[in-house]
Amino acid sequence: MGVGSGGTYALAAALALVEEEKYSAEQVARKAMKIAGDICVYTNHNLLVEVLDPEPDSDTDNGTNTGDKNTSE
Repeated sequence: MGVGSGGTYALAAALALVEEEKYSAEQVARKAMKIAGDICVYTNHNLLVEVLDPEPDSDTDNGTNTGDKNTSE
């Protein structure tokens, strides 16, 4: 998804970069935003990147998952 004035440039760059298996999702996002910043005069190179940790598998949860499970019997 691309949002804002440089969103279409970033989206196009990300779609091209995602085919490269050597790049992580974060690297694709950073490279795509750099390309968008180089093309669009309204997009700069200041980024704030948030990386989400994957959810643990239910088999290795160790009771830390706080999902809606009914534990009363």
